[in-house]
Amino acid sequence: MACTSSKWTLYDSLKAILKAAAQLERMETSSNGSNGSTSSQDSNRQLRLEIQIGMTIAYVIIFVVSLLGNTALVYVVFKTRELRTTTNLLIANMAIADLLITFFAMPCSVIFLFVGYSWFAGKFGDVTCRIVQYIMALSIAASILTHVFIALERFFCIVYPFKRVSIVKNSKISYSFIWCSSFFLMSPYLYIYTLQGPFDEKYYCVIDEDLLKPMKVYFALVFVFLFISPLIFIASLYTLVCRKLWYHKAPGVRSPTAIQSRETRIRKTVKMLVILIITFAVCWFPAHLMHLLVYIGDVTDFPVSAQLVSFWVCHSHSAINPLLVTIFNELYRNACRSIIKRLSSKSEYVETANLRLVSLPKQNDPDVHLQRYIVKDN
Repeated sequence: MACTSSKWTLYDSLKAILKAAAQLERMETSSNGSNGSTSSQDSNRQLRLEIQIGMTIAYVIIFVVSLLGNTALVYVVFKTRELRTTTNLLIANMAIADLLITFFAMPCSVIFLFVGYSWFAGKFGDVTCRIVQYIMALSIAASILTHVFIALERFFCIVYPFKRVSIVKNSKISYSFIWCSSFFLMSPYLYIYTLQGPFDEKYYCVIDEDLLKPMKVYFALVFVFLFISPLIFIASLYTLVCRKLWYHKAPGVRSPTAIQSRETRIRKTVKMLVILIITFAVCWFPAHLMHLLVYIGDVTDFPVSAQLVSFWVCHSHSAINPLLVTIFNELYRNACRSIIKRLSSKSEYVETANLRLVSLPKQNDPDVHLQRYIVKDN
């Protein structure tokens, strides 16, 4: 008995909790149908409709925020010369990865609410099934690796400011490494996802069951190398950065105001980046846990509500990132204001010019010819 209890782990507890939650969902569904088949169908349809409407509204909100926020972030960083630092360019790279999640993962999740895993038939369906799943996984990997490079850049900039590391300091090399590594790490998604069917005249985009067991090692490695290891690595780097800032004294004779201003600016930057990492961990942990339990732990009774919520939480991270950058990055806010002023002044200029053109007399107006004649005679 003691031996059996010692083998009971947190993982077993999570499996038991999820199985109990799935059973409760089924019991609630069956109890709703106890008053008759007609009322059962109506109540289940109404419950499903409520979930569809609620989750669709939630996805529309984060889609709009993510689309506007990340697009503005990329535009402002590349349009403003003062913001073209290595850190800001990496943040813009993260925004590009978030836009991929916005355009691919969010719409697919909304479609899942209404049609499940149903997909297009034929060769087009098979190709799009693999590509869409691959791009969603690719964008996640790119976002994680970008977080790692941001932490590395901040570490060398603050702890070792005179040490040049080309892969960190050179933005082009960083971009190439991030995206090439992401393409390579997520390439199995092009192979494991397939179009299956027809079942009741429908085709489904799912993981090939014959490949599921051999791919368990791959899913475990993805969890370790794209979630656990980056978080430990980034946390260690920021611990060293905070230690450096705490004990650092600026060289030379500088005014207290200048020293305080510099240290405040650095601390704000580090604070923003640390919060970005914490937000990433909190948002993506439920989805990683779900994939572990389903693909490695063979948990078949995973509650549908838990799946929907975990997907929405991880996708909402793409909408939170630009909001955090706007809150903590004063230079970015100032650049946004200047661009808005510039665009508004241009629109006012165009509007004034149009009004002047409208107010000018037409060429076929007799008064115009009369004025020309009078000027010529004079």
